[in-house]
Amino acid sequence: MRRAPLIAAGGLLLALAGRASSQEPPAAPAPLAPPYLERAGEIGRETIEAYAPLVEWCRGRGLLLEARRLGEEILRTDPDHAIRATVAEIAKLSVAELGEASRRAGRKDREAFRATLGPLRSRIGRRYVELSKWAEKEKLPAESTDALVRSYRFVQDNAEVNRALARAGYDAIYNYGILDRDEKSAAAGVLQRLGGRFLHPALDRDYREELGSWPEAWGFETRHYQIVSDADHRLLFRFAEECENLHEGLRLFCQGFLPLRAGRPDERLVIWLFRDEPSYEVVLQANGIQKLPRAAGFYGAGNPGAGHRAFFFDSARFYEGTPVEPFRGLVETFYHEATHQMIDLRLDLTQKGSLHRYPSNWIVEAIANYMETMEVHIDSKGKKRFTFGFPGYGGWEAKNSQLAWALYLAKRKKFTPLLAFTTADYAGFHGLPHGYPQAMGLAHFLVHAEGGKYKRAFFDCVREQYTLGGSTKFLWEMLGMTEAQLLDALVAHCAALKVPDAWKSWGNSGGPSGSGAGGGSGAGAGR
Repeated sequence: MRRAPLIAAGGLLLALAGRASSQEPPAAPAPLAPPYLERAGEIGRETIEAYAPLVEWCRGRGLLLEARRLGEEILRTDPDHAIRATVAEIAKLSVAELGEASRRAGRKDREAFRATLGPLRSRIGRRYVELSKWAEKEKLPAESTDALVRSYRFVQDNAEVNRALARAGYDAIYNYGILDRDEKSAAAGVLQRLGGRFLHPALDRDYREELGSWPEAWGFETRHYQIVSDADHRLLFRFAEECENLHEGLRLFCQGFLPLRAGRPDERLVIWLFRDEPSYEVVLQANGIQKLPRAAGFYGAGNPGAGHRAFFFDSARFYEGTPVEPFRGLVETFYHEATHQMIDLRLDLTQKGSLHRYPSNWIVEAIANYMETMEVHIDSKGKKRFTFGFPGYGGWEAKNSQLAWALYLAKRKKFTPLLAFTTADYAGFHGLPHGYPQAMGLAHFLVHAEGGKYKRAFFDCVREQYTLGGSTKFLWEMLGMTEAQLLDALVAHCAALKVPDAWKSWGNSGGPSGSGAGGGSGAGAGR
């Protein structure tokens, strides 16, 4: 698991997404005819009249996020509508309050809401289809197409509308909306690079099953992942690139040491990406999925209701940036949790049972922590190169907050004694004061010290943890050392790494504010 640092990085995805509404129709290339706009305005007023009572109904039953988003749709049409007060009131609530209200609302209220909203949206969608036919008769082709685009916001299963939009050069994405001609061209490049396509419940059974838990999500498939999301398509496309980067990079990192299978063509790893924290909170609460406190992403193996999905959300609050590199927060969180997911589901070894002679749970987090350091370099011909561990100029520079924190601990000799550290079970490891950064430091030592001399031992630990339930030897025995010698070597390795200038102001105050360095219970505590 990975809990986001309170000042963690992530502006890259935010900048790319721009937090644009996924449901706004594309701007018309030229002013639309006044008679058309008058008729479209009438439909807009009908929409408001239909939605306003439903907003209050949702509010009264605790479906606050649904009420807020319907209210926002009203305000896009009529910014001065009285529903603004209700939307503003709900917007003041905390994420926890929204989630608790959603949990209390229950499945029946949610199903009643959707059963009411569906016919309303169908009626509005049909009104726009009729408007499109009127515009076509009036020889107003741009207006006819605009009405079809508006129609798709409400009705997505009208084959005639879908064919007309395709002829006009639009991509119609189920449960999301429309990509105009320019966006479609850009999306085509993404789809080609990732082997991707959009999903539809009539064609994709797995996506249909996901919709049973999250009816508002749209679907996107890459070679190795199925991603369901309510986020803006630009965010999702960028995120999907990182999905495939991790899949390729982790297999490369483990090559020759740990066999990871690609998975069958019809067997994809499932990711849920939420557009914001309220959506994440409410949907997980509604499904009885136990999210981790203060976590901006987690892998759900063994989590009631979560199956084998991994969960992430876009958040300026969690991903404001670090002094070192302000654009990696969500990427690193994904690399960490998706490493757990991929090793758990794609390790091509037979699990032989749970030995637990020495539980050694540290190694599970060590490899996931280490994969946060992966960087992808793409040359002018589009060829990828992967680097790991953050190589710097004249040595190693710790740009990852967990690795930088390991350096800080090493120089102050605050590492946990290795016997207690390397033999801790799950609960014991997560109760350590600095479990995650020490796991990162130990992983970095095993992979890089003495030219990679101990790298095979690192992967032997991973192999035994996942096949036997723990290591059969103490780590220092595997390396031909004593416990004291290994601790000295670890401290020396970490202390010799370079800390970026931006981190040097930590002094003796206990490390960077909200660095994600804690173990079980501290602020920004472990992943």
